[in-house]
Amino acid sequence: MKIRQLNAEGVSAWMYTGSYQVPPPTITGSVASDIILINEVIGVRTSISDHRSSHPSIDGLRRLSSEARVAGMISGKAGIVHVYVGDEPSGLTPIYEAIEGTLIPIEQFAPTHFK
Repeated sequence: MKIRQLNAEGVSAWMYTGSYQVPPPTITGSVASDIILINEVIGVRTSISDHRSSHPSIDGLRRLSSEARVAGMISGKAGIVHVYVGDEPSGLTPIYEAIEGTLIPIEQFAPTHFK
């Protein structure tokens, strides 16, 4: 509702579905549905290499990024996976491993907060 309020006030605002957890909590029951059905949702957020994350498997990251990517293509939105990267030694490695051997582009991921 806050995003809709900001848009009504003339501020362009968007949001991500999900949280630090995989599978992520969603509004409609799935990441894809949130992205496709809710205009303000442009992608999903998660975290890796952080003590607060659920330490998703590589397959879990692949499924999450594929779901966001396809939903983005269907809805004409970015379908980005916004990734909070904690300070564990693994760093960005889970992202690199998730795209290895697939056609998932690195641009699908937007890592932030890493050291």
